[in-house]
Amino acid sequence: MGIYPDKIGVRAASPRFAGAIGDANAVGTSASLTCGSFVRFSLSIDAVKLVISDIKYETNGCGFAIAAAETIARSLRGKPLTTLHGLESEKIFATEEIAVTDFPSTRRQCADICLEAVRAALANFRASRVAGFTGGDALVCSCFGVDEKTIERVIDENSFVTVAEVTERTNAGAGCGSCRMMIEEILDGRDR
Repeated sequence: MGIYPDKIGVRAASPRFAGAIGDANAVGTSASLTCGSFVRFSLSIDAVKLVISDIKYETNGCGFAIAAAETIARSLRGKPLTTLHGLESEKIFATEEIAVTDFPSTRRQCADICLEAVRAALANFRASRVAGFTGGDALVCSCFGVDEKTIERVIDENSFVTVAEVTERTNAGAGCGSCRMMIEEILDGRDR
């Protein structure tokens, strides 16, 4: 046995997603104060389809950090943003050969900083969409750039009565979920 458990060692020895994306539209970094390592994820997100079309990472971390970053990149590449729902570590790692439990408790921060970095990249993408919003109406969903008029129109045209129906049609509320209360308020204010 090498210095890493077998699954970790195999993933760390053959990185496929190491590097940076030059024209990334989402970048996030995190670091561990425990060991001094950092991880930076760069993502290319299709702005229309809202799908992670490419993902890369850079790190000065150990094999545990590389294995965690590889696992996250493999899990997220090609995924629509609407399916991420908070990036729960157990769900990301459950889709891959490596489980969170494969990381010893003393090396768990390696997986944690990778998750923090990719969450920071997604927050960076959302912030750029909010900054680029030029609509005249109030922006309700910053994750998907859906304004109040669009939600009102969809409700009226389809006689929607639930947040789930609005989310299904517009993606509003499918990201971080913080706008779901505003959508409910808009629904409550409509003549149905």
